[in-house]
Amino acid sequence: MNTEYNKTKDFLKGEELADELQVSVTTVYRLVTERKIPFFKVGRQIRFNLDKVKNSFNIDSIEDVYGSNKK
Repeated sequence: MNTEYNKTKDFLKGEELADELQVSVTTVYRLVTERKIPFFKVGRQIRFNLDKVKNSFNIDSIEDVYGSNKK
Protein backbone atom coordinates (compact mmCIF):
# COMPACT_ATOMS: atom_id res chain seq x y z
CA MET A 1 0.00 0.00 0.00
CA ASN A 2 1.47 3.35 -0.99
CA THR A 3 -0.45 5.83 1.14
CA GLU A 4 0.53 9.49 0.91
CA TYR A 5 0.41 11.37 4.17
CA ASN A 6 1.88 14.42 5.82
CA LYS A 7 5.33 13.51 7.21
CA THR A 8 4.80 15.93 10.12
CA LYS A 9 1.70 14.05 11.21
CA ASP A 10 2.11 13.03 14.86
CA PHE A 11 -0.01 9.90 14.85
CA LEU A 12 -0.12 7.25 12.15
CA LYS A 13 -2.53 4.50 11.26
CA GLY A 14 -1.22 0.95 10.98
CA GLU A 15 -1.08 1.13 7.19
CA GLU A 16 0.89 4.38 7.29
CA LEU A 17 3.34 2.96 9.83
CA ALA A 18 3.80 -0.16 7.70
CA ASP A 19 4.65 2.03 4.69
CA GLU A 20 7.10 4.11 6.73
CA LEU A 21 8.87 1.03 8.16
CA GLN A 22 8.66 -0.87 4.88
CA VAL A 23 6.97 -3.88 6.47
CA SER A 24 3.56 -5.45 6.01
CA VAL A 25 0.50 -4.28 7.89
CA THR A 26 0.33 -7.80 9.37
CA THR A 27 3.80 -7.31 10.83
CA VAL A 28 2.79 -4.01 12.43
CA TYR A 29 -0.21 -5.57 14.15
CA ARG A 30 1.81 -8.66 15.18
CA LEU A 31 4.27 -6.32 16.91
CA VAL A 32 1.34 -4.64 18.64
CA THR A 33 -0.01 -8.00 19.83
CA GLU A 34 3.45 -8.94 21.12
CA ARG A 35 3.73 -5.48 22.77
CA LYS A 36 7.02 -4.82 20.95
CA ILE A 37 6.09 -1.36 19.68
CA PRO A 38 4.35 1.48 21.50
CA PHE A 39 0.80 2.34 20.48
CA PHE A 40 -2.32 3.90 21.88
CA LYS A 41 -5.99 3.43 21.26
CA VAL A 42 -8.59 5.98 20.27
CA GLY A 43 -11.81 4.11 20.84
CA ARG A 44 -11.29 0.88 18.93
CA GLN A 45 -8.65 2.31 16.61
CA ILE A 46 -4.89 1.97 17.14
CA ARG A 47 -2.49 4.83 16.44
CA PHE A 48 1.30 5.09 16.48
CA ASN A 49 3.82 7.85 17.11
CA LEU A 50 6.57 7.29 14.52
CA ASP A 51 9.40 8.66 16.70
CA LYS A 52 8.47 6.43 19.64
CA VAL A 53 8.17 3.36 17.40
CA LYS A 54 11.57 4.03 15.82
CA ASN A 55 13.11 4.52 19.27
CA SER A 56 11.69 1.16 20.36
CA PHE A 57 13.91 -0.45 17.69
CA ASN A 58 17.08 1.13 19.09
CA ILE A 59 19.67 -1.60 18.52
CA ASP A 60 23.25 -1.09 19.69
CA SER A 61 24.73 -4.09 17.92
CA ILE A 62 23.93 -7.11 15.83
CA GLU A 63 24.24 -9.08 19.08
CA ASP A 64 20.91 -7.58 20.15
CA VAL A 65 19.27 -9.08 17.09
CA TYR A 66 20.95 -12.47 16.92
CA GLY A 67 21.86 -13.09 20.56
CA SER A 68 25.58 -13.49 19.92
CA ASN A 69 28.42 -11.03 19.42
CA LYS A 70 28.60 -10.37 15.64
CA LYS A 71 29.72 -6.74 15.55
